Amino acid sequence: MDNISLSPDVKKFLQNQVASGIYKTLSEAINANIEVLIVQTSMAKKRREVIDSEIKKGFEDINEGRVADGMAFIDELIAKYE
Repeated sequence: MDNISLSPDVKKFLQNQVASGIYKTLSEAINANIEVLIVQTSMAKKRREVIDSEIKKGFEDINEGRVADGMAFIDELIAKYE
C-alpha cells in the first residue's frame, strides 16, 4: 500500500499541517491523522455499544412493567415548580 491517491482537499489539508510545522513529513501527517481516526472510530463503537445496552435495558424494563406515565410525571413537575 505504498501508493495511495488523496483527494485534492485532503492533500492540501495534510500539506498545510506539514507547512505549519505540526508534522515534519507528509507521511507523519497521514499516520497521525489515521491514528486519530482509529481512536474516534473505537470511541464511536463503544458509544454505540453503551447506547444499545441502555436501549436493551429500557425494553427489559418495559417488558417487566417498570414504567411510568411520562405525562403524569411532567404534570407533577409543573405543579411542583409553579
